[in-house]
Amino acid sequence: MDVIPYLQSPSAFIIAFLVEYTQSNFFITIWASFVLMPLLDCFLPIDNKNVSKEAMRKFEKDPRFFIPVYMVIISDFILYFYLLFGISTGRLGSTPTQFVLYVLGGAIFGSTNTTAGHELFHKRPLVHKICGIMPWFKMLSGHLYMYHL
Repeated sequence: MDVIPYLQSPSAFIIAFLVEYTQSNFFITIWASFVLMPLLDCFLPIDNKNVSKEAMRKFEKDPRFFIPVYMVIISDFILYFYLLFGISTGRLGSTPTQFVLYVLGGAIFGSTNTTAGHELFHKRPLVHKICGIMPWFKMLSGHLYMYHL
């Protein structure tokens, strides 16, 4: 079982952090996600090597399934606190426009984190359920366990 396709989302967090840290431009990664990738999908031939549903179900039972899921959650919290620290010290978001863009950019990556949390929440062990609820606290929706099931 190849784990590489499942590492795309954690890679986006790492790339976003590195690009922001080195280039002071958080939005290149967001631009690539919403503009460049769809354009490549239009112009490149169809990829018939996507992961099949059977392979995905098999991978969900593999212990390595938790590697990319926890990488997303950890990466998002690191990026989240990096953005909060940068905004609070005035290094990031110094103008109202930049502030709004950084908040929206953090929210875009945060929505990926809630998806990873949702996956963890459906696993049986209590530790996965607790870690699956944590990302939802950022969205003021820590009561997921009450209404989702």
